[in-house]
Amino acid sequence: MSDKQSKLLMPFIDESPAFTHGFECGQVWEQLRYGKKFKHYLFHSSNIEQMHSICEHFKCRYDIIPYNEDWSHLTVDVNPAGKESESTRMSREVDMQKEYTRGLWIGLIVGTVSVIGLVLIATYSLWKK
Repeated sequence: MSDKQSKLLMPFIDESPAFTHGFECGQVWEQLRYGKKFKHYLFHSSNIEQMHSICEHFKCRYDIIPYNEDWSHLTVDVNPAGKESESTRMSREVDMQKEYTRGLWIGLIVGTVSVIGLVLIATYSLWKK
């Protein structure tokens, strides 16, 4: 493989293995946190133990297949039995609370504007008489 073909699209400033492993785990964590399943996520084989821990934390069905000495593939089927993990449930509840709060604010604003409109109409009607 030529040097040009092996360059990253966006190289890491910190090229240490620990940073790379953390980045890979963060991507998988984020996907599982929102209940997304995926196939053949390519990651460093030296990160296998941590990937096992993450998948077990989210109680999902997963499969890790070695690709070569340095790389492995992770395939995840999130909560195949329909059981929602605690992290996924909490994320969903937070999203629902944000939507509810936004709805309350919109209702408050619309209600306030309506009241102001009614007051203006009443004032104009009284002023016109």
